[in-house]
Order: sequence, then structure tokens, then C-alpha cells
Amino acid sequence: MNPLLLFLPVAILFLAFLLFWALRTKRSAVSSSSRAETWEALAVLELEIPPRALAERIFSTRDWDFISSQTSVGIQREFLQERRAVALSWLRQTRKRATRLMDFHRRAVRRNVNLDPAVEIKLAANYVVFVFVYEMLLALIWLGGPFHARTMADYAIGVAEQLWSISGQLLANLDADQLGRIKASWSDKSAAS
Repeated sequence: MNPLLLFLPVAILFLAFLLFWALRTKRSAVSSSSRAETWEALAVLELEIPPRALAERIFSTRDWDFISSQTSVGIQREFLQERRAVALSWLRQTRKRATRLMDFHRRAVRRNVNLDPAVEIKLAANYVVFVFVYEMLLALIWLGGPFHARTMADYAIGVAEQLWSISGQLLANLDADQLGRIKASWSDKSAAS
């Protein structure tokens, strides 16, 4: 028997376990003041998550319901094209911010001897899930438009929020000096690019 056939089920089970573990909804024990400081730090570093309200509005069918009942087919077609473009733009922006967040994370933990392997695995698994959901949502928007992808968009928003939350746990656990050095390094990198 081919050894690859034996390894494949074990690898799939391991990945499924990691994904299950990463997507658990338990909240961390980080205090609300520490969480607020974390989100403020992400905003200063231009790493905040795009607002949920924006995504909800983009994928909402309210505008479509009005346009479809009040306008001609040509205007409806143009509206759908524009809304698809807006949805794709939002999706690209969210992906770009997630990539920047992961780049920041790599810089932040590069020399950190106090890594928490559980948080690192959760973050990696959640990022993989985010990329997968992102690609599926991208395909759904291209194929059916943003209104047919509403459920997947809601799920994508939840996965993105989980990704940012896990990253926030990392920032909340850094000491002020280390965070200051990382911010300075990140600012220098951002200014150079």
C-alpha cells in the first residue's frame, strides 16, 4: 500500500482538529480595558478590521429590493454591476488588511520567547480558514453577485473578526516596551513602502 494513502487521512484529521480548535467561540480572559487598548493599537498601526456595518450594507438586499421594484432592467443591471464592484473592493481591502495583520504578527513574535503555541496554532488555522472563505466568497460574488453571497459574507465577517480577536490577544500580552519597538519598526516599514 502506498504510504501517502496512510498519511493523507491522518493529515486531514489533524487539520480538521486544528480548524475545530481555532473556530471555537470561547472568549479570552483579556480584560475589557486591555482589549480597548489592543484595538486602539491596531487602529494606530492601520491594522483594524473593516467595519461590520459596511459589509452588512454592501450585502444587504434592501437597496436591491427598491431598485428592482422602481427602475428599468438597464438600471438594475448597472446597479448590480456597481454593487458587485463595491463588494469585490471591500473583499480585496479586507484581504489586504488580513495580510498586513499577519505580516505584523510575524514581526511581533519574531523575537518573542514567551510565545503561546495554542494562540499561534489558532491564529494560523484561522488565517487558513479566512483565506479559504475569502476565495469562496470571491467566486460567489463573481458568479452570482453580492446578494446571492449574503450568507457566505456573514460567515466571512465572523471569521475575519475571529482572526482580529486572536491577533488582539497577542498584542494584549505584549509589554509596553516591546509594543513600542514593534510600532516603530512597523511605522518605518510602512513609510518605506
